[in-house]
Amino acid sequence: MPNHDQLQALVTGYAGLAIAAAHRQGVELVGQAPFALDGHIREGFIACPLRPAPALASTSAPRDTAAITEIPPEQVPLALLLLADPSESKVRGYLPGARCFAALHGGQVAGVCAVVPLTPGVHELMNIAVDPARQQHGLGTQLLVHVIDTYRREGAARLEVGTGAFGYQLAFYQRHGFRVFQVDRGFFLRNYDGPLMEDRIQHKDMLRLAIDYPATA
Repeated sequence: MPNHDQLQALVTGYAGLAIAAAHRQGVELVGQAPFALDGHIREGFIACPLRPAPALASTSAPRDTAAITEIPPEQVPLALLLLADPSESKVRGYLPGARCFAALHGGQVAGVCAVVPLTPGVHELMNIAVDPARQQHGLGTQLLVHVIDTYRREGAARLEVGTGAFGYQLAFYQRHGFRVFQVDRGFFLRNYDGPLMEDRIQHKDMLRLAIDYPATA
């Protein structure tokens, strides 16, 4: 015959199973009460509808709404572009031939994006950057969505971008429909004088991603 501790463990186990089963049915067990069954008094559970969990306060940063407009390359703040691409010589190389978009917040340029043509119908997003004071407020997403929609509307065949093989930027582009089509091994080692670090990991290879727009009649 089981001793007291063994009986207590058995009862606890059955109670746990009962609680789990009740939750699956949308109720919770809040206590026990006697009831009559077949002429015998038995112990049962009192069930009540599950109370919804209290809502947690949002910890996300407030979202800003920016006016997205096209601006001449000479009006793009170079300092912003250098946040995303630290090679000034490279930025100055592609900027004059780029189509540039700006996110205006409070009348000031808070984010920029530069796109260059590669071949007819194919374009490359060379740079997208947001002022550090306005980051995590959705401006980068608004810029990227605007550029994607602009080239779709204008009948482009493809929009490409190159980024590191890990990190926030890769996820940022993938969330908006870009897919990897090529790996350029050693790109950052060949093209930058110093190491590019993220989360204490050095970027070495570039992933090339693209959105292929469906052909329009």
